[in-house]
Amino acid sequence: MQHFNDPLFRIIFDQLAEPRLILKPYNADFIIVAANAAYLAATGYELADLSGKSIWNFFKVDAAGHHTVKIFQTGLNDVLEYKSALKLPIFRFDTLHAPRWWQVEILPVMDEVGQIAYLTCTTYNVTIQVEDEATIKSGKAAMLVQQQTEITTAEQVAFRTQELTDSEYRLSRIVSATPCGLCILKGENFIIDIINGPLLTLWGRTEKDILNQPLLKVFPELEGQPFQTFLIRVRETSHTVTMKEQSVVIIGVDGKPKYIYADFSYDPLFDVDLNVEAVLVTYSEVTSFVHARNLLEDREQVLEAMNEEMNAANEELQAMNEEMTVTNEEMESSNEELLAAREEQQVLYEQLQASEQNLRLAAEAAHIGYWHIQPESKALQYDDMLAQIFGYEDQEPMTYEMAIGQVTPEFNGLIQDAINEAITKGDFYDITYTQRRFNDNELIWLHSFGRVIADQDGQYTLFSGVVMDVTKEINSRLEIADLNERLNMAIASAEMGTWYIQADSRESVFSERLRAIFGFETDEEMTLEAAIAQIDSVYREKVAIAVEAALTDGVPFSQEYPIIRQNDNSRRWVKATGKLFPAQDGVKSYFSGTAVDITERKADEQRKNDFIGIVSHELKTPLTTLKGYLQVMQMTAKKPGENSVYQNSTERALLQINKMQRLIGGFLDVARLNAGRIELNKSNFDMDHLIRNAVADNQQLHKGQPIVYKSGGFQEVFADEDKIEQVLNNLLSNAGKYAPAQSTITVFCNHDKSTITVTVQDQGPGISQDDLPRLFDRFFRVENAQTNHIPGFGIGLYLCSEIILQHGGRIWAKSQPGQGAEFSFSLPLK
Repeated sequence: MQHFNDPLFRIIFDQLAEPRLILKPYNADFIIVAANAAYLAATGYELADLSGKSIWNFFKVDAAGHHTVKIFQTGLNDVLEYKSALKLPIFRFDTLHAPRWWQVEILPVMDEVGQIAYLTCTTYNVTIQVEDEATIKSGKAAMLVQQQTEITTAEQVAFRTQELTDSEYRLSRIVSATPCGLCILKGENFIIDIINGPLLTLWGRTEKDILNQPLLKVFPELEGQPFQTFLIRVRETSHTVTMKEQSVVIIGVDGKPKYIYADFSYDPLFDVDLNVEAVLVTYSEVTSFVHARNLLEDREQVLEAMNEEMNAANEELQAMNEEMTVTNEEMESSNEELLAAREEQQVLYEQLQASEQNLRLAAEAAHIGYWHIQPESKALQYDDMLAQIFGYEDQEPMTYEMAIGQVTPEFNGLIQDAINEAITKGDFYDITYTQRRFNDNELIWLHSFGRVIADQDGQYTLFSGVVMDVTKEINSRLEIADLNERLNMAIASAEMGTWYIQADSRESVFSERLRAIFGFETDEEMTLEAAIAQIDSVYREKVAIAVEAALTDGVPFSQEYPIIRQNDNSRRWVKATGKLFPAQDGVKSYFSGTAVDITERKADEQRKNDFIGIVSHELKTPLTTLKGYLQVMQMTAKKPGENSVYQNSTERALLQINKMQRLIGGFLDVARLNAGRIELNKSNFDMDHLIRNAVADNQQLHKGQPIVYKSGGFQEVFADEDKIEQVLNNLLSNAGKYAPAQSTITVFCNHDKSTITVTVQDQGPGISQDDLPRLFDRFFRVENAQTNHIPGFGIGLYLCSEIILQHGGRIWAKSQPGQGAEFSFSLPLK
C-alpha cells in the first residue's frame, strides 16, 4: 500500500471534491487505507486516526443506527459478491454535532487477476436535497388538507388526475431533454414505459417499435447477459446498481450485432407505499474511452519493456573497471533521462488519460515518435517527433516506402519481414535497427515497437507503435564491449591472472591464468582457502589478514608473497593487487583484482642484493684497515710539537671514512632486510640521552647550522638502541644536507602514556605533495633543481622506515614546498 503515500497520488486524491474512502477487504472486514481531504474535513478525523483501522471503528451502531449500518454492510458485501458498482439508499449519519444525510456509491477496483483489491466509497452530502424534499412534502401535505376541506370528492379526483397527468408530462419532458440515455421500465416484465432519444439511437429503434413492450421481447439477446439479473436485484432489494464499462451486445433492426462499452445505473422508483414499481435506467456510452485506455495500457507495457531493457544495460555498465568510469556516467545519465521521461509520461497519463492530445505531449517530452500504418494499404501516419527523429523536413508527407528506403541494407529485409509478420499474425513488433537520416545522411540507431489493433470483429484495422533514437545508448554499449576486449587483451598480454570474490558468501571465481600461476589443473577445484594454503607459511597470515581487511573494510589490497605451486611444489613469487567494489543497484559487493608472476623480478632483486652485500663486504675490509692507520696517525699528530696540518688532514680523512662506513653499512642493512636476516637487539635505554648524543655528534658535522633540542625529559624505552640511533642520525644528516647554511634544525621529543614521538624539523626547500607518499620507498630520491647536486642512493629513509616498522612503530613526513620539512617517528612504550 506504499503507493497510497505517493505525493502525486495524495495531490490528485485530495483535490477530489466529494468525500472519499479507499477500503481493503480483509477477513470479512474492511480496512481504511486512504481518505481524502474532503472526507477528513467532513468528519473531523485526522488521517493517522483512520489509516489501518476497520471502517466499523468509526461507523458505529450507536451513531448511525442499526438500519443504516445494515445497509452499509449489505452494500459492501454485495459489491464483493457481484463485482459491480452499487449506489446505496440515502441514510442519516450526523457529524460535527449537526444532522447530515448521505448517499454512498461503492466502486470495486480489480487487480491483475480479476479479483477485488480495493473498494472506493464516494460519499455525497444530500442533506440540502433531503431537507428541501421534506419541506416540499410538508407543504404539499398542508395544501392537500386545505384542498380536502374546500373541494368535493369529484373535484379531488379531477384535481388528482390532472396533477398526475402534469407530473407524467413533466417526467416525459425531463427524460427526453436529458443528454444521456434514459428509460423507465415498469412491472415484473420490465415494460418500456418512457425512453429518450439518445437511448433510441443506441438501440436503433423508434418509440413506436418498443414503447409498452417487455424489454426481453425487444432485445431477446439480453437473455443470459447480467443486465436481467441486475434489474431483478434492484426490484427485490430496492438498492441502486451501478455498472462501469460494461460490455454490451445489441442486435440491430438489420440483424447485425453492435459491440459497445457503457456505464449503466439502475435506480428503483417507488410508489406511495414505498414499493418498487419501476426502474430508472441511465446509460452513457464509453466505447471510445475504453478503446483509448486499452491503447494507452498497451503503450505503457511497451514503455515498461523499454525501461527493463535500459535497466539491463545499467547492470552491464556496473561491471566496468575504473578505466570506464566516464562511459558509465554517460550511460547512467541517459538512463536517468529515460526514467524521468517515463515518470513524466506516467503523470500525464494518470491526469489526462482520456485525452489523446495530452498523450502526444507526453511522448514529445520523452522524445518518442508515434507512427500508424494501415495494414492493407501501408498508408503511413506519423507525428512531428518522428519526423524530427528521421530528419524529415519536406512539406510532402513521408510515405511508408520512403521510410523503409532509409533503413540500411543489413536491416532492410529484416524490418520488412518483421512488419509483415506482425500485421499477418497480430504479434507484437519490436526491433532495433540502423538507418540514414533524411536531412544529413547521419547513421542513427532506432528502437521501434508496436502492435496490431483489432476491432470488435477481430479484424486488424491499425498497426500502431512508437520509435525512439537510441544511438547514444548503442554506441556506448559498443564502446564498452570494445574497452572490455582491449582490457582482456591487455591482461592476457601481461600474463595476469584475475579473481572475483563475493564479499558476503566468499564465493570465488579464478581465471585460467591465475589457476596456472598457483599450479591448479583445469579440472581441479580452486577455492579461496586453497589459494591461501599455497602461500609460503611465513607470509600466509599477513596475506590472509590483508584479504580479510579488503573484504570486510574495503582496505586496498597490494601484496608480494611467495607460493608453493600445487602441481609441482616449485616456489614462485606473486604480486597481487585488488580492491572491494561496493554493492550498487542490486549488484552485491565483490572483491576483484589481478595477480602476476614476479619470480624473475625477485630473482633479479636477489642477485642485485647479493652483489651489494659482496661489494659492501669487499669495501669494508680495506676501509677498516685504512681507518686503523689513520687513527694511529691522528694520535701521533696530537702529540706536542707535531704538525697541525698533519692533524687536520687525518681528522678530515677519518670523517670521510666514517661517511663511507655508514654508506656501506646502509647497503649491508638493505641486503639483510631483503634476505630477512636483520635482527633487533632490544634493551632499556634513555631516549633523551640518546638524542643528546646524536645532536652533539651531528653538530660537529654541520657546524654552520645550529641544532636545537627541545627535550621532553628522561624517558626509558625498550628498543634496539643502535638501530634507533641510526634512524635519528639519518634524519639529522638529511636535515643538514637539504637545509640552507646558517638555518636552524630543531629536534622535539614528546611522549604520552603509550607512545614516544621524536621529530626533526628543518628549514629546507620542502617536499611536494606528489613526492611525500614515496619518500620511504627503496632507492627513491626527490629529483628537482634544488636537490640534484646533493649525493645519495635513496636507501636512508627506506632503512629508517623498516627499522621503525620492525619495532612496531610508525614513521611519517609533513611538508609544503618552500616551508621546510618535519620527519617524525613514534615507538610504543610498552
